[in-house]
Amino acid sequence: MYASDDNGINWFQVGDGLPDDLHIVTMTTIGSTIYAGTEGTRDSGIYNSVDNGKTWSEINTGIPKHDFGFIPWCSAIVSSANDIYAATDLGLFITVTGGNSWSQVQGGVPQDQQFVAMDAIGSILVAASPDSGVYFSYNYGTSWDPINQGLIADTTDSEVTVHSDITSIVLTDSAFYSLANEGVYGMLNNGTNWDLIYNKDKYGQVYAIASYDENVFIGGGRGIFYSNDYGKNWEPYFENWEFGGIESLLTTDEYIFCGTGRGVYRTDLPD
Repeated sequence: MYASDDNGINWFQVGDGLPDDLHIVTMTTIGSTIYAGTEGTRDSGIYNSVDNGKTWSEINTGIPKHDFGFIPWCSAIVSSANDIYAATDLGLFITVTGGNSWSQVQGGVPQDQQFVAMDAIGSILVAASPDSGVYFSYNYGTSWDPINQGLIADTTDSEVTVHSDITSIVLTDSAFYSLANEGVYGMLNNGTNWDLIYNKDKYGQVYAIASYDENVFIGGGRGIFYSNDYGKNWEPYFENWEFGGIESLLTTDEYIFCGTGRGVYRTDLPD
């Protein structure tokens, strides 16, 4: 693990307390505490740091282990108010104690199913499961309802199931976005139907999505595209991209950071 305190100009190694073979796949913060969700080994799960990432502690109390003894993988971790939510391969979990203990989320969300993506903004939380689709809460996680209309279904002779390969979810004040194999789906806040607003067959496969205000950015093998009209139109944000396929995106108040197979890059946000 590496960190930068000057917007990516210089980097230094941190991460004492993290097993060497862990894959960190998601991070969030509350105040000065950093929370990380990990995958990859029997020591996976959730860790936190109170010293800017220098040292880390495992915080999985209350999250059950698999029958074979492994801690569940954590694919997404988000903060809502002062609570932390974790999407794991054994369900959704919440901590109201800063990670000292966890409990399974109730209120209509499926129990013991794998969840792979999650995001939160204000009182709204959204989580995606490959088993049963996308669930919304508009009241800080008290109750949940599925909203899957418009997502491509997987059809067999015996059943029809909702879209099963959503990998990321991004929420803005006005719209919601989900990244899937076909491209990007969008839905306006308080909507009831998803629309395919970015088709990979037209623009190429994308692997990362991020937002800043009402701008949405996506990244893939062809570089960065963005939309400022809820996905009606997409434009290349960086022409002649030559820095490898984009695997992750992060926005700050000034920059977009891109994680690629060749390293980390940044560019300015739009004016």
